[in-house]
Amino acid sequence: MTTSWVPAADKSGFPLQNLPYGIFSRRSELPRVGVAIGDQVLDLSVLAARGVLPGCRWSASGTLNAFLATGPRVWREVRERLLRLLGDAAQRPAVLPVLVPMECPRSCRWRRC
Repeated sequence: MTTSWVPAADKSGFPLQNLPYGIFSRRSELPRVGVAIGDQVLDLSVLAARGVLPGCRWSASGTLNAFLATGPRVWREVRERLLRLLGDAAQRPAVLPVLVPMECPRSCRWRRC
């Protein structure tokens, strides 16, 4: 899989090959973990709550600390699952509702894990 079904992802700084993790929030919502894809953020906490990313309760924590503590095996498993979700158009119905527009300032930091 080298391309994503997410609009404009392949022509952005955040294509399928570069899925950085970051903390984001929307007005009146708690911060949580997301992944940048194109000009959007994939809300991992919602995917975890819906069972699409099982075992990822850390995604609602508001920091990357718990995720980083899980280690390389879990990082690899999560990344592989994200690649399938964002690269396979059949996954679009499960993912599209949890993509949110990226509205963070330029100082927003995304980290590749």
